[in-house]
Amino acid sequence: NRPAPLSPRLMLLEENTLQETRYWNFLMIGGYLGFGLLVLFWGWVHARLYGDRAFIAYCSYVASMLGFQAAFTGVGGVFFWRDWAWWNDAAPAVFMLWLTAAGIWFVREACAVSRHHRQVDRFVRAWSWFGLLFPAVYLTLQNHFAYVVLNVYGLLSVVLSFALCIWAWRLGEKYAGWLALGFLPVHLSYPFPALRAAGVLPDGWLTQYAVLIGSAIEIPLLLYILHRRAKEFNENHARLRAIESTDPLTGLTIEPVLHLRLRDAARRSRRYGHQSGLLMVELLNHADIVSRHGREVADRALVVAASRLSHVARDVDTVCRVADARF
Repeated sequence: NRPAPLSPRLMLLEENTLQETRYWNFLMIGGYLGFGLLVLFWGWVHARLYGDRAFIAYCSYVASMLGFQAAFTGVGGVFFWRDWAWWNDAAPAVFMLWLTAAGIWFVREACAVSRHHRQVDRFVRAWSWFGLLFPAVYLTLQNHFAYVVLNVYGLLSVVLSFALCIWAWRLGEKYAGWLALGFLPVHLSYPFPALRAAGVLPDGWLTQYAVLIGSAIEIPLLLYILHRRAKEFNENHARLRAIESTDPLTGLTIEPVLHLRLRDAARRSRRYGHQSGLLMVELLNHADIVSRHGREVADRALVVAASRLSHVARDVDTVCRVADARF
């Protein structure tokens, strides 16, 4: 690749050893790419299922990570773009910038930065746009200055993403703390290739595959955290929607819904000659429970009564709370 790392490694291998090493590398990287594509598919399914932009940002992050690993390990140049030498030189840097920009965008969406501070949100958006657009400048310059900016941007993005997660967690976003832990495998492995590129660490197996191993742990962890987050939010929205047609305390239908179902039952009874009935149940000692044990115990008694009535009712029956202690 151009520019090449400043700490190359010289190795003398026999032909059989070289082939065996290639086979193991292709097997490991191929398994990683296949696993990454599977996780990417599940991320897209969750994006369509929950309609959450955090999953779209996550899919962009995973896709950029897969492209970066294919370029950085050399598999892309062997299998995917073997006739495009110019792209093989540019791909590691371009995918690294897109990966970083997508990661910051993902943190912004998952941590709801825009909800907590407008200026911080603008800064984070500008940081993501820089990573998205800087490849054009990098490919134009192709000099040491652009290479330094690329590596500094990557290292600062690691710090920024972790700081944003901790900051949002301190402000009450409980899943932001889990995201900070989910990013740790890549955050801890990223300095190895960066320091190799700077000439501090020698080239070796760890500096070549540290980010690949870290991302193989990180990607499914982030998807699981996002899934738990979206599931909780979806359940809360479902409860809010259910309030319009159910009693918040007992979970039974409210009186307007009862009126509609009574009207339908009466219409079916006249049309088909079916018999229907209306039963009133009242807890006569509810006021006594309130005076003796307090409102909390009395509300619990109402919930238990509603559960008992729902248990003995059929699927075609409707149980409704029409007054404080009357069903």
